Amino acid sequence: MFAPSAVCGCLAYWQYERMQWKANLIASRERAVDSQPVDLFSLPPGERRDYDKVSVRGRFLDEYTLYVGPRPRSVPGAGIQPGYLVITPMVAADRKGAVLVNRGWAPASWRAEAQAAAATTLREQQADEEARAAAAAKTEAAAAEATASTGGAAGEQAVKRSWWGRLFGGKPKQAEAGEQGQAAPAAKPKPEVVEVVGVIQPDEEPNRFMPANEPGRDEFHYVQRDALTSTLGLPPSTPLIMAISSDPAAAVATQQRSPLEEARAAAAAGEDDESAPGQATPRYPVPKHAGDLVRFTTMPADHRNYAAIWVSLCLVLAAMARSAVIRPVRGPRIVAEAGALGGGGSARDAWKASQAS
Repeated sequence: MFAPSAVCGCLAYWQYERMQWKANLIASRERAVDSQPVDLFSLPPGERRDYDKVSVRGRFLDEYTLYVGPRPRSVPGAGIQPGYLVITPMVAADRKGAVLVNRGWAPASWRAEAQAAAATTLREQQADEEARAAAAAKTEAAAAEATASTGGAAGEQAVKRSWWGRLFGGKPKQAEAGEQGQAAPAAKPKPEVVEVVGVIQPDEEPNRFMPANEPGRDEFHYVQRDALTSTLGLPPSTPLIMAISSDPAAAVATQQRSPLEEARAAAAAGEDDESAPGQATPRYPVPKHAGDLVRFTTMPADHRNYAAIWVSLCLVLAAMARSAVIRPVRGPRIVAEAGALGGGGSARDAWKASQAS
């Protein structure tokens, strides 16, 4: 009889534990967000903890960007829009290593344009590499012919460059003596050096309804560092950081109206009107706002309310079970009284007798 009350008590304690865990998690993230960033590569790999605030200066390799999603998001004036998380590899300016950067959210339309630009850049790089290889082959052939005519011997050097090194204009070493033939094509300008401030991001835990990642097809539904690094050919120990910002435009908007009302308002404002007066226009990708790191769907106050509800149910059910044990129902007693009266007694007489006793 007391089993329902015991179940409610267990659920109340579970919500209390969730409240304590969520409060400690928010407090630790608040301390990390309020702290000063530390250079990522100054921390040994064993001392890098999740949500530690770090900074890194380097160059983005936009043509190797990966997208995780879809991730719908509320956009002011446009309602709920489909989008993706933008994860781009970055090479440190001082060549200390590479890092994956979760640059934030971007709409699906922005992703399509970025992928088209990346495909164009990769084709240009491939053509540039083929031109360099052709120029190097001609130079080596001319050097070999000159060496054969003089009877000398020359050693060969293998040029090994990583996939990101080619993007910064690094040229293969050529023979210093007797170099002839066409010069290699001019290197393109290096990407701009930027500084990213963020936190070390852990892997996401997928639920049972989320599809599995398919690295072979560049399809990612949740953030998984090992899958991302293997797709890009990076070492498994490559860190993953989440860029954060204090810009109000980066915060997830609180939906004050329904998506249909937002869409109607955007259509009424006109397609040429980019934003309302005084409203900041986000620049994609939008990094995660620092305040969103400590904002959850279920906050500690919600867990406290749930625990209070379960405690109330536990007490009510316990009181009902106690009453049932101490004061049993009168039905069996009425039946017993009716049997004692014999065949001549009626149900009314049995009820009166039970009330009198």
